[in-house]
Amino acid sequence: MQSVRSILFLLIMIVSGILWSLVLTACFLLPYRWRWGIGRSWAGFMLFNLKTLCGLGYSVADSGNIPRQPVVILSKHQSAWETLGLQRIFPPFVWV
Repeated sequence: MQSVRSILFLLIMIVSGILWSLVLTACFLLPYRWRWGIGRSWAGFMLFNLKTLCGLGYSVADSGNIPRQPVVILSKHQSAWETLGLQRIFPPFVWV
């Protein structure tokens, strides 16, 4: 059953990724914050699917200390999850 849910998640990720990327491409003239919001909505959609289909949830400890001004965020890359999770946790940022 777990493999069926994983395959379903993968199919949803592929189809929604294609759709969201087409929408984002069409929105290239919009302000950065709007484009960020559209991309962030995909991350939220995927995290919802991870929780619903695969049972993978997350929690943020001490979220009151997340700064709202420009900062450097260092992340020890250990999985593809952080690509989605960091977009939902932190305010708009850029990848380096």
